[in-house]
Amino acid sequence: MLEAECSRIAGRRLGIQVRQMTASEAASPQVVQMSVMEDRERARAERARELREEAEGHPMTRALVEKFGAVIESVTTEADEP
Repeated sequence: MLEAECSRIAGRRLGIQVRQMTASEAASPQVVQMSVMEDRERARAERARELREEAEGHPMTRALVEKFGAVIESVTTEADEP
């Protein structure tokens, strides 16, 4: 399934092999940097989720929804900023 999707995206047949990295590969600067970037993105996404929940649960937001029938279409947070 993964191989078929990657092949579709690449526009040509691809072969996929999965193997465990060696300790030296896992410690390479490129892999460490990717892990740090993934951790930062995970933290950013979690913070954005928390801020959205806080905004949606805020008493003023809830009052607007209840009293005026407002609908929350989207929430923009500082975590969404580049």
